[in-house]
Amino acid sequence: MTQPFLLSDEEFLSRYVKIVEKEHPDGSPAGAVPFNLKKVELKLVRALRRYKKVVGVKPRQAGWSSTGLGFELKESLTKTNQRWMLMAQDDDTTSMLLRRLDYFWASMPEKTPEGFERPEKKDDSAHQKSFLGLNSSIAIQTAGAKVPIRAETLSGVHLTEVSRWTAQAYANVMGGLEALPLGAYELIESNPNEYGDHFHRLYERVKRANREGDF
Repeated sequence: MTQPFLLSDEEFLSRYVKIVEKEHPDGSPAGAVPFNLKKVELKLVRALRRYKKVVGVKPRQAGWSSTGLGFELKESLTKTNQRWMLMAQDDDTTSMLLRRLDYFWASMPEKTPEGFERPEKKDDSAHQKSFLGLNSSIAIQTAGAKVPIRAETLSGVHLTEVSRWTAQAYANVMGGLEALPLGAYELIESNPNEYGDHFHRLYERVKRANREGDF
């Protein structure tokens, strides 16, 4: 059998991780279901894997925050020395994403048929989870929080709902990320908000530059 670290992102998530859906397409309650990526979510992870730097305007209810978090969890559980940072627009969303990360991890089997054992999780702080034996961690913070970002140590950064950030928070975070190491992943995604806001200007600037990986 294929070992989990050799599986594609979509195979890993659908086999080992569950997500809570409010309802099936017919309206009936769904509950916990395998994390099967929808077409627009699959497009995101494939673009991120191919280009590493992605700026995307997401359709409403596309689930890119969860998709990105699932990608980051797979990287952290199947590789060593991973450091991921996810930043959200407000404290409520940050708390929700921390709970979702805990749920993703808890939904995984303790041992897979291939013999892969789920690494134990440790709460380093209220905002950071690490995985024992791997020296890997995922931190989830609110944009604008007075927390220093050591971008030079990060394997990847995920900025979600950036159009909802304050202009000051956006400027502070983007300035701190200039130190990201070569080859680090960078995902910046959001629903559209206001024409001409900082996220819209970023997207249009990148689009004009015709950089691969932005869609």
